[in-house]
Amino acid sequence: MPTPTSLSTFIPQSLPLMAIQITFQESEGVPCATTLLNERNESLSPTMAEEEFLPAELDILAGIVAFNNESNIRPLAGKLSQSLQAYFPDRHSLLALCDGGSTDNTIKAFSELEMFLPKKVFSLAGDELGKGTVLKSLFAFTKQAKPKAILVNSGDIRNLNPEWVKLQTQSILEQGYDFAAPFYARHKFDGYVTNHVVYPLVYGLLCHDLRQPIGGDYAFTSMLPNYWLQANWPVNASQFGIDIFMTCYAIISGASICQVNLRAKEHNVIDPTKTISPMFRQTVSTLFKIVLDNARIIKDLRRVQPVPHMGDEKADEPPVAAIDPEGVKEKFVTGFVKHREMIASCITDEDFTRLRNLVQHDSVHIPAEMWARIVYDFIIAFKRDMDTSSEVMKAFIPVMFGRMYTFMTEVADKSTEETEKLVKAQAEVFFEQRGYLLKRL
Repeated sequence: MPTPTSLSTFIPQSLPLMAIQITFQESEGVPCATTLLNERNESLSPTMAEEEFLPAELDILAGIVAFNNESNIRPLAGKLSQSLQAYFPDRHSLLALCDGGSTDNTIKAFSELEMFLPKKVFSLAGDELGKGTVLKSLFAFTKQAKPKAILVNSGDIRNLNPEWVKLQTQSILEQGYDFAAPFYARHKFDGYVTNHVVYPLVYGLLCHDLRQPIGGDYAFTSMLPNYWLQANWPVNASQFGIDIFMTCYAIISGASICQVNLRAKEHNVIDPTKTISPMFRQTVSTLFKIVLDNARIIKDLRRVQPVPHMGDEKADEPPVAAIDPEGVKEKFVTGFVKHREMIASCITDEDFTRLRNLVQHDSVHIPAEMWARIVYDFIIAFKRDMDTSSEVMKAFIPVMFGRMYTFMTEVADKSTEETEKLVKAQAEVFFEQRGYLLKRL
């Protein structure tokens, strides 16, 4: 894998892990590992535990990234363990819980689960909480363990199945890919951050037709974690920005990438009209920063690369995402009024006037061409004054709602397949207009 000249060296800090103790019990001739979590014990360091109980040869490291997933962690871990035993019985596997700071009994529920695979827990203490932070400790662990394939799946998945795990693992162990991103069938109203910001920018700027860059369910080789650890980590990559960080730097590294068809994903869908999760700001700000940090590399890209698919392309009908279009429209109107001064400072006078007229006439329609231009303007605004980047993000959200409402009205009577064509068409607009941004970077 080529070493990127634009990356600064990142030296991972030592992170506090939960003290672990692993005992083995014989069950029909097969060693059964049970992890017992103790209160933090300075006499039993994480490093000592890892060295003592690490399998002699680790083929598969299967991680679950969790945050307050107490009710789901047992069935999810059980399915993951069973799938690995069914399809890869001759491989040495380790199941790991990567807990980003749960306040419920997620860790306890995982630790009490009996299975035939050895288990390990990565858990954070103190103020350094977050999905990216706990994954950073997992990355550091892979440098020692050197597994042949690493799986990372979200703790809120309710329909993980053996075929899912099989495809993820085979993509690395048998097909020779370095990074396998998920490809889901999603309801046309679900995935608003992916559809309108992340996918278009990955397509238009990083020039990869990678449909789900922040899906959260990945497989990769042990070479990539070391690369990620050396990259320049934006602040929010230590939290929800980690998914787009991993995907973007997998692309930038020159890794061999595929998409694994996982069909429909049943998980916790957040209605943005009720709460705009930190995930939005952290993901988008991380992506903006990565674009700015790697402008030279991006400028050298000339055409969009197709990303091959693995698995059955037949898609299940995805669960309905119950999001009210009128509520989305209201978020645009009220947000525009509240943040109009910052919005005006970020985009062109012409586009600001158009948005103001939409609000005044209660007729919201932001076409894809206008949306691409606005997103690129916000990236420049983000670059212009990093001290006000959080205010830029706050101003960006209502405009995104305006584009989201426009899209929801356009696809109201369309099928999932027809909707996907419009999502792809929007991404192509971002590629066509990339020069509008690049000339200012």
